[in-house]
Amino acid sequence: MPPLKQTSGTRVYRGVTHESATGSGRDVLTPSPVDGAQMGIFGKDIGSDITPSMRDRSITQQAGALVSIVVPSKNKTKDLSRLLETLEQQTVRPFEIIVVASGPTGDLDLIAARYNAVVAARDCGMSEARNIGASLATGRYLLFLDSDMLLSPSVVEECLLCSEAGFDPVIIPEISVGRGFWAKCKQLEKECYLGDDAVESARFFGASLFRQLGGYDSELLAGEDMDMTLRARSNGARVGRARSMIYHNEGHLTLAGDVTKKFRYGRTLKRYAAKQPAAFRRQRRLLRPAFLRNLRTISSEPLVGAGLIFLKSCELFAYAVGMVWSE
Repeated sequence: MPPLKQTSGTRVYRGVTHESATGSGRDVLTPSPVDGAQMGIFGKDIGSDITPSMRDRSITQQAGALVSIVVPSKNKTKDLSRLLETLEQQTVRPFEIIVVASGPTGDLDLIAARYNAVVAARDCGMSEARNIGASLATGRYLLFLDSDMLLSPSVVEECLLCSEAGFDPVIIPEISVGRGFWAKCKQLEKECYLGDDAVESARFFGASLFRQLGGYDSELLAGEDMDMTLRARSNGARVGRARSMIYHNEGHLTLAGDVTKKFRYGRTLKRYAAKQPAAFRRQRRLLRPAFLRNLRTISSEPLVGAGLIFLKSCELFAYAVGMVWSE
């Protein structure tokens, strides 16, 4: 899916403007007039013409006090500060923010205090950190975020509207931003995945459903989000979808760094493949249906498109080596 609008050096998606600051060595992410609150939400089980009315905002504002946001963090204080700032700008304010810190907290305590967030220090992986945060949460709803993410202003509100309409859990579409050629390839990949149930996973859960499902599989380093979503579907859950976006800041993405991470993830993929064989078969394809559906978008940027195919080839190879290495 191409950006809604593109100008020189600037891409405008739903809710946030991504501007590459030439020569500054950083990314600038600022609110855009194209906000998801204007666009409403849609669920997979209802027609795209059905949108919960914004006249229910007063009900949703009260429901906001029931949301707990869980954020695992590993010394990414700068990223965390940016995330917490976007939470401050939500049209519906969350009730509580729980940061599960792995390793020394350092300045994290000061940053968390500035935004009234609670810090729980635990030496654990991502999935276990999410489960720990959920166990400490008091909210009726749980929203799981990574510290290097940024939210459009109406993400929490739209998730609550989905929930009020009978959907639980809720998928929030994600776009990657970052610096360098490989970050552009990753951004193009994520654009292709928008609206694809075979790839996108839920991040917003009713607390009761989350506990009924037993939380995230703490033995998975990769696929834990999809595993959780598929278990919810098999449990009869109606999965909703917000339109406001999450922006995943890849930073300066390098090929070596990305491949190394995928190798590490591959070491637990056998468990994921055993739990979700059909999904694993779909996801291990190089030429995914999402790429074929968005062939025009990919071909419009041939160099980046070629880089995307090469990047995915390297990632699949790294996953395979990681799986073999785990034996």
